[in-house]
Amino acid sequence: MRHLIVSVVCAAYCFFSPDHASAARFVAVPTLPIVIESRTNGISAQGDMVVGELTDGANTRGFVWRTDESSITLLDALNPPLSDSAAASIASNGLIAGYSAHMSGNEAVRWSTTSEPLGLGDLGSGFAVSSALDLSNNGAVVIGTGSSSSGREAFRWSESGGLTGLGFLPDGVTSEATSVSADGSIIVGTSETFDAILGEAFRWTANDGMVGLGDLPGGDRMSRAWRISADGSTIVGEASSTNGQEAMRWTSEHGMQGLGDLDGGLFRSVAYDVTADGAMIVGAGTTASSPSVAFVWTARDGMRAVSEMLANDYRLGPELEGWDLWTARAISDDGQVMSGTGVDPAGNVRAWLAELDGMRQGDFDGDGQLGVDDVGLLFQAIRLASFESQFDLNGDGQLDSLDRDYLVHDLMHTHYGDVNLDGQFGSSDLISVFVAGQYEDGVDGNSTWRTGDWNGDQEFDTSDLVLAFQDGGYDGSADALPRQVPEPSSMHYLLVAGTLGLAFLRRR
Repeated sequence: MRHLIVSVVCAAYCFFSPDHASAARFVAVPTLPIVIESRTNGISAQGDMVVGELTDGANTRGFVWRTDESSITLLDALNPPLSDSAAASIASNGLIAGYSAHMSGNEAVRWSTTSEPLGLGDLGSGFAVSSALDLSNNGAVVIGTGSSSSGREAFRWSESGGLTGLGFLPDGVTSEATSVSADGSIIVGTSETFDAILGEAFRWTANDGMVGLGDLPGGDRMSRAWRISADGSTIVGEASSTNGQEAMRWTSEHGMQGLGDLDGGLFRSVAYDVTADGAMIVGAGTTASSPSVAFVWTARDGMRAVSEMLANDYRLGPELEGWDLWTARAISDDGQVMSGTGVDPAGNVRAWLAELDGMRQGDFDGDGQLGVDDVGLLFQAIRLASFESQFDLNGDGQLDSLDRDYLVHDLMHTHYGDVNLDGQFGSSDLISVFVAGQYEDGVDGNSTWRTGDWNGDQEFDTSDLVLAFQDGGYDGSADALPRQVPEPSSMHYLLVAGTLGLAFLRRR
């Protein structure tokens, strides 16, 4: 059995070691010598192309960068010699949406790598002003805002139908379309109304037209939609709440939900982009040290600074030295590549890119998640004194309980006893492990994290309960219980009697 366990640990390490996986990386997006600022606005679904804009102080130019190349490509102007332009979004096939300058202002453009830039026109106001902000996955549908006889109005463009205005919310005075689902059927944006001067987020479909999404509880009738997930299920942006201006997500099942903010500073956050399935969101929040800090959000981990995630989960601290990441503006469909804007070590405003393709720290089974299987692999390595650098999570050159603490607390952001890894140790976890029936059952080596082995000795006994309660996370609060706990004998009777009673009631 010992040989089998060693083989499992070695197999996991050998297959998912750095030699067998792409390394995570953090880099500055290439720029030009005369440029003083560069910003990213969009990323392809696969994460292999980034678009944005750069400026030399006098002119702004749109660019595209293929992430496996060492230089960017400037986009051709629609009306030379006027050169001002910006790229907002890029489709999987390389088609790009944005705007290019002309004598009257800007015109929405779709760029192609095989033909001249295509001007999309306007909505017939006579001012010929429009801007494209997103396009469907195949580039056949482009959305944005233009000038119509009614004012600034959201539009949808297709090769067969041309430019079509989407109208306004009831009592609306302006509208702007900012994002479209991968298939081109759902469009989101913001419409200003007499009741919501700062705007209300909307969702548009051909059947339902433009429907307002409201705001957060306690809000002051303000919301903005910045992006919709590729599958159309999740809309992200910002809204007014009792806290202030808060990053939000909207789904048809749960409506609009606030995402909170980073710790410290004035309360202000905004969500800019979302993965294809809606599971990961990026944007900018506020801390005590900075008015704008790039964040990443998941339901499990909540809102975290991107710099913290890259340094702690992917060991990219040295690459981040001297950087101040302001915003995360774009994320690939699978969440493995993200891009934004910040200040580099030389003090320049620069676009940045982070690729997470390497094995996440603690993800020993290489499935892209931190789960009970990863806990089990670390416990095995500690028991067998099978030192491999990937298991030395705190980097002290040893393999011991400190690495176990690092995985549970710093990487998984939870506590001992959290059987279902929902971020809390509560009564449901205790019921679950006692119902499993392995507490001091006399069977050697049969327990796992899910059945009560939290200290890694493959047994569920009093020592696991003592560890969990001393950890101080019962019911998710670090102060829920004092650090002083009863002796193991009394702990046994208190917990076993109480928990088995709850389990008995639950079974009935």
